Amino acid sequence: PNPGIPLGHQHKGLPSLRQLRGETGDVQDEVEETRAGAARQRWAAVPAKYRRPEIKLGKLGIDDFNFRAYNSTGFSGLENMMANSVVNAWLHTAFFLAPLRTHMLNQLSAKEVCLADELGFLFHMLLQSAGECCQATNFVRALSQLPEAARLDILDRGPGSA
Repeated sequence: PNPGIPLGHQHKGLPSLRQLRGETGDVQDEVEETRAGAARQRWAAVPAKYRRPEIKLGKLGIDDFNFRAYNSTGFSGLENMMANSVVNAWLHTAFFLAPLRTHMLNQLSAKEVCLADELGFLFHMLLQSAGECCQATNFVRALSQLPEAARLDILDRGPGSA
């Protein structure tokens, strides 16, 4: 079809209005170029120190990635490339509540599935990793086994869920 001509007026072999005007390229390409240019202008106003870094993962994914090159604070992060990573915000908040962190680090129960034990283990990993990325997989798995979590429907049950 000729995109520059209204439907019903298109004939095979006739050039489109864009071609008659000498315009080349696809409209979609022009839109994408305009958007990319606007994005570059927005990022140009942000100092390089605060820009979103371009992260390229190798064959092993995050296992061979150097997080220390992007994190000079010494605080550890949680991996967000898994299902239910929305829990990470709450886990970071809980980690920085000193009384809660101290209590969870000293918690140990005999139960097979205990959120307090898993939270204490995760807090221990965050303290020991010193700037490296940690996974909250065990905590999310324990949370998903609780009937209350299923009843409240707070976790994603799609493929790849912990």
